[in-house]
Amino acid sequence: IAEGLTLKAIETGEKQPSSLLEFICKDGERRLAEFNESPLKNDRGEVIGIVGAARDITESKRIEIALRESEEKYRTVVENAREAIFIAVEGKLVFCNRRTSVLSGYSLEELLSRPFIEFAHPDDRQLITERYTERSKGMDSPHIYSFRIVARSGNIHWVEITVVPIIWEGSPASLNFMVDITDRKRLEEERQRVAKLESVGLLAGGIAHDFNNILTAILGNISLARMDTEPGSGLHDSLEQAERASLRAKELTRQLLTFSKGGAPVKKLTSLDHVLRDTAVFALRGSNVKCLFSFSANLWSAEIDTGQVSQVISNLVINAQHAMPAGGTIQIKAENITLTKQQSLGSGLPLNEGNYIRIAVTDHGSGISAEYLDRIFEPFFTTKQKGSGLGLATSFSIARNHGGHLSVESVLGSGTTFYLYLPASMEKHTPKTDKKEGLKYSGKARILVMDDEEGVRKVIDRLLKRIGYGDIEYAVEGTAAVDLYKAAMESGRPFNVVILDLTIPGGMGGEMTLKKLLEIDPAVIAVVSSGYASESVMADYRKYGFKGMIAKPYTIEELRKALQEVIG
Repeated sequence: IAEGLTLKAIETGEKQPSSLLEFICKDGERRLAEFNESPLKNDRGEVIGIVGAARDITESKRIEIALRESEEKYRTVVENAREAIFIAVEGKLVFCNRRTSVLSGYSLEELLSRPFIEFAHPDDRQLITERYTERSKGMDSPHIYSFRIVARSGNIHWVEITVVPIIWEGSPASLNFMVDITDRKRLEEERQRVAKLESVGLLAGGIAHDFNNILTAILGNISLARMDTEPGSGLHDSLEQAERASLRAKELTRQLLTFSKGGAPVKKLTSLDHVLRDTAVFALRGSNVKCLFSFSANLWSAEIDTGQVSQVISNLVINAQHAMPAGGTIQIKAENITLTKQQSLGSGLPLNEGNYIRIAVTDHGSGISAEYLDRIFEPFFTTKQKGSGLGLATSFSIARNHGGHLSVESVLGSGTTFYLYLPASMEKHTPKTDKKEGLKYSGKARILVMDDEEGVRKVIDRLLKRIGYGDIEYAVEGTAAVDLYKAAMESGRPFNVVILDLTIPGGMGGEMTLKKLLEIDPAVIAVVSSGYASESVMADYRKYGFKGMIAKPYTIEELRKALQEVIG
């Protein structure tokens, strides 16, 4: 090669382009040189020789090769990163990796032809502009923050971006690392919603306890007064209406208690297909809306509180009916699903891995706007003219108390789907036939009642005497109740049944009182009564030694039935 270049320089009389030549040194080392040759001419312009120059470029070439290999390695890392990585100069994208394209749904060509701000959610563009302006002015601005982007499909993704100032081809630029945090945001919102429900639940539970004590006296006295009036008379009708109003108030406090700690479900193995059908059909009776059911073959059973789950389905079906005032069809689908840990987290579901029954209730109404969608599970939030705003909040709490979850998807103008997840049981449910018996009672029993509210004690006294029980004694709190019980046993006239209020402010409540009574008499028959259960005593009363339970407020019929079941 060197010889050819020399001959060409002589023949043409012109300087030759640089060439790379490998030399072998005396010690055998191979070196790379950049070789230049120019013709040497006399006064007449004749070539009389060659002037050559060689520059050793071995080290610089090695560095160049190493840099090229390093660049390829970094490019491989960047292109296969799980984060979206891009470089922006004056707000315009000049480099994007493949993940940026996957996350946004736009091709690399489309991304590199538009300002980055155009891909951001309209409500978040001001935040991004402010951050960019602060950085360009050298101000202290957060390098990590979150916002929303709108993908080509129209889906909204929450992203977290880390911004690093760099120089790109001589101009100030930003190197950006962007991660999709949509699922993480969903989980955070669920945790915030649960925390809000728990705080409201504490307040609701306290209110419900006091309110139910008042309602017990109101409802009991109304029931007694109504029984003393002539059916069909104006007074009788007025008392009936007052009683119905009291029962509606009772239902309201029951909903308050459902998302307080007192709403613990009383679970039993249940087949869901009949529960879903019966509840939906009953909720839609007399309406212009019908239901279509679709259940998986061999639908799993579940350990549920049938009354509470029926309440959830009823709430969802009634909401769906209201969304279609002109009539239509509600689809109720129940299917078996198994969630792995990755699937649960990947779907933004606050659920443990395992087997679940997923129930979908879908309407084809007007849908729910985005501004309301994040608030529909909040207590007391409602867009209806009539409504307490407790239906969906209660339903959400019931699902959570069952170890499940309630979520929603809605497209404005197309309809809404609520998804109820309930943990499944692999046990087979065997329907049992209930034997119904008429109410029987005997007034021959000694009863001890413990309650701290004077109004409640007075109305219980009148109710019990109307039922036929005349031998009654009263205690304001647990210590007095234990003393009365012990004295009755020693006198040979023991009590047949004890009705204990669960919560006694400043005194011994029903749970501790029963423990003391069991030490005296292991065969004691006790009925727990409360308008609020701070623990699961009311939900699982037998576990604590009680033989029966009656929730405040109650009617004379409910009191009679509770006593009949334990006395016989």
